[in-house]
Amino acid sequence: EMLLHQSGLLVEYGWVVAVAIQLVMASALVLVLSSSARWFCPGLGAIYRRMVRSRVLQTLSLLLQVGKPVPESLAVLSGMPMGAMALRMLHRARTRIEQGEPFGDSLFRVGLLPASMLPLVRTAERAGNLPWALGEMADALYDRTMRNLQRVVQVVFPFVVILFGVVVGFIVVAMFLPLIKLITELSG
Repeated sequence: EMLLHQSGLLVEYGWVVAVAIQLVMASALVLVLSSSARWFCPGLGAIYRRMVRSRVLQTLSLLLQVGKPVPESLAVLSGMPMGAMALRMLHRARTRIEQGEPFGDSLFRVGLLPASMLPLVRTAERAGNLPWALGEMADALYDRTMRNLQRVVQVVFPFVVILFGVVVGFIVVAMFLPLIKLITELSG
């Protein structure tokens, strides 16, 4: 009977559920279509930023290994499908480098290099092994991101299973309760 009462509330306030579902779907659509929204989204943004940074550093590493100068490498990167936010950052970094700012500082200032990796880039520039260092940093960023993502999935997965169990249980009880009530009324 309590479930019937709760289902009555669900029917009465169904519009709230419908609006909430539409808001979630609209938010998901915005995140899929807008790289800026993904970049600044709480939680998801940190993962996305690390993935973009990893891809940028890995590609820069490869381009520098084949002998392309840094501004030209950044120009090549700007032609790749990376999302509008990353492309703006690459353009700003290229402009800063062409104005004489050091490579690591320009990537850090535009947001393409984490602060923890700035000393490594400076040292690699002085040592002359920048392509190798960028590749190693890209791999480290990617590995850290995958480990963090795996941890999040391991924490969230049980809650999703429980949520689906509750929804299925509610539907099953909602379907069989009226049948049981009908059978008891007909037999009595």
